[in-house]
Amino acid sequence: GGVSTAKIETNEYAVTYAASSDLTLGVIVLDSKDKLDTTNNPKLDQTVVAANYFIMPGLRVQASSINFDYEGATDNNGSALNLALRIDF
Repeated sequence: GGVSTAKIETNEYAVTYAASSDLTLGVIVLDSKDKLDTTNNPKLDQTVVAANYFIMPGLRVQASSINFDYEGATDNNGSALNLALRIDF
């Protein structure tokens, strides 16, 4: 048998809200850590906020904002903003 070198535990919570028949909002919160790595204590926290808006049937705009913070052997954090116009036919 092998020896485990990682034990990743992740919690993720998501909520969506239909603000109207055209607009849906959502939030996802995630946290993850490796319980076996006591040297670097790696940990990730991430939050996503998103919206989906139907302009008219077959045409919608989608937007999301992602923020993350990683702590471990090297620390890293950042964010991204996504915006898309989607045509369904």
